[in-house]
Amino acid sequence: MTDELTSKATVLMSIESTEQTTGTEPAPGTEPAGNPYAEEQRTRSPKPQRSTHSPAPGNGDGSDQTAAGTAADETAGVDPTEQLPVHPSRDLPKWLLLNVAVPVLLLLAAGGLVWYLGSVESAARPPIDDTPVGRLFALPAVDVVPVRSLASTGEKLHLTADGTVVPYREASLATEVAGRIVEKSPLCEAGKYVTKGHVLMKIDPTDYALQVEQLQREQQQAYESLGEVDQEMINTNRSMELARADIELLQREVARRDALPDQFASQGELDQARRAVLTAEQQLVLYQNQLELARKKRTRLESSERLAALQLEAAKINLQRTEIVAPMDGVIVSEQAELNTFVSRGSPVVTIEDTSKVEVASKLRVDQLYWVLNQKGAERDPASSASELAAELPKRGYELPPTSVMVRYLVSGREGLIYQWRGKLSGYDGIGLDEQTRTVPVRIVVENPRAFEVIRDGKTVDIENTPTATAGPTTLVRGMFVSLRLELDPAVELVVLPSEALKPGNRVWQFVADPSVLDHSLVPVEEADEGASDAGRPSEGEPAEQAGDSELADAAAPSDESAAEADQDGSPSTDLEDPMAGFEAGEWVAGELQVLHGIRPVDEFVTTTEFNMAQDIATPSEDDPDRGKAWICEIADSELHDQAFVVVSPLGSINTDAFPVRAPAKVVSPESSDDQADDAAPATGSAGDDQ
Repeated sequence: MTDELTSKATVLMSIESTEQTTGTEPAPGTEPAGNPYAEEQRTRSPKPQRSTHSPAPGNGDGSDQTAAGTAADETAGVDPTEQLPVHPSRDLPKWLLLNVAVPVLLLLAAGGLVWYLGSVESAARPPIDDTPVGRLFALPAVDVVPVRSLASTGEKLHLTADGTVVPYREASLATEVAGRIVEKSPLCEAGKYVTKGHVLMKIDPTDYALQVEQLQREQQQAYESLGEVDQEMINTNRSMELARADIELLQREVARRDALPDQFASQGELDQARRAVLTAEQQLVLYQNQLELARKKRTRLESSERLAALQLEAAKINLQRTEIVAPMDGVIVSEQAELNTFVSRGSPVVTIEDTSKVEVASKLRVDQLYWVLNQKGAERDPASSASELAAELPKRGYELPPTSVMVRYLVSGREGLIYQWRGKLSGYDGIGLDEQTRTVPVRIVVENPRAFEVIRDGKTVDIENTPTATAGPTTLVRGMFVSLRLELDPAVELVVLPSEALKPGNRVWQFVADPSVLDHSLVPVEEADEGASDAGRPSEGEPAEQAGDSELADAAAPSDESAAEADQDGSPSTDLEDPMAGFEAGEWVAGELQVLHGIRPVDEFVTTTEFNMAQDIATPSEDDPDRGKAWICEIADSELHDQAFVVVSPLGSINTDAFPVRAPAKVVSPESSDDQADDAAPATGSAGDDQ
């Protein structure tokens, strides 16, 4: 402000020096603080201003131009004072009041207000209660819940997935013979249900019936030819018998002639008898050749007869193929031929879908496949040979263990109405992972798609006594989008943990009852940590045990904020309420909070009742959608056993793997809470005496 006053004074002095230089005097009656040229401007008549200045050269000096202009004005009789700037009139006392006095008064008022309000000092902390009850009170209170094993819940490991219903088998029927369709069943239309053996279409059988009759005639001719050959063979055998008898007679004749003396039989007669024997033998050989030829002919005729029989059988089959029948029970998907249409051999005419079974195509994540494979398998027979085990080894990696699957379909637009079927995981759908989703394609087979259950609002409906239960989709059909629930029997022990117990980094805080945490004194730790900047954390080089005692000491004494609140309420700082008022030591159990690592959440724990509901029973809150949910978890090395306790309440930063806390006795150990109350009663009395 001094600089501002100095600048104002300098301006006034410059004005006075200007008046002295021009030689003009202020008119009488004018204000000294006003414009010194005001009276002269009022009395002097205005004169036109003429510009006598020549244009300034591009490189001229501004001061030279001003001096030249002033000299020109004086020569022209123009008063140079008329060109001086006119300043507004100022009121110096008013200016000093606004710029000096008011700020000083504001500063004084602010200082007085600060002095009047004064400062709030924190109340002195009461002495720390170092009794066992005080130490128990100093421990942070936590909420714990017992750990349940999956087996104790009566549920299995349930993995959820989605799938689409696909046909178990689809057959495309084609014509096996060519011809004109002369008959078509009324059921041979898309969407119609047909049974096995029902005639769908019939092709003109005239040509095939004639062919059958022709082949029957040919077969009959072959039979007759065989009969002729058989008769020839019989005749030849008879002729051979006669020839043998004739030869025998002739041979006896020759022998008789040889036995006669020479004078009784001539040589010519003897030769003639021998020639007769040779002729008879030649006739026998001729008969034998005819018999052999007849046998060969019979063999050929037998082959012709068998060929005719085969051709006849083929003709009969072709005649039967003129009728196109349903090979299975199913539904007609499409039909591509109409009545009086000529179809060639191999032309598709009807597509039928097998409805005796249904498949569901789904995809599992690799982590879900891990649990499918990691099940309790059937016990092997000790008597199994090494060859049987070796035969199963190559296909072990390409088969899935039999797994029960619940297939559920939620009727859109009908909230709370669910249809579900029982199925079985049959195996992989092909081999390998999907290149886009990196999931494993699998197939679920529903053996009886007509055996279903109806669930309405979480309750099973009696189908026999409820006619409206069969009004919905009572069977699985292709294209249905269904929910799957795999029921697994894991080979490892799993536990059920609430979602509040799962901490970031796959950690869990386990509560272990340990009364020895009350053996650490609080007072020495408080004195040792008096100069520490952060009492809640261990200082450099401080053991973790001492750091925990420091935190207990801070918890035992009331904080500055509580003291300030008590002072604002109007109560004196020395008469603070006892922080342990209403504290019952028997209602708490001291212990350690142990940090367990390596917790692996598997899937959300959903009971059968919740699964049967169209929506979750517990509606999640808007602030925490996972609140109230539970998760099935795998514990490394089985560190967290059944009926252990985990901490679900939030705490601050835990820097150690073991931290002393207290938990409600009615949750941890209901029967031991009475004993702790008895032990704490004398300690409470001594604590009152000390205080």
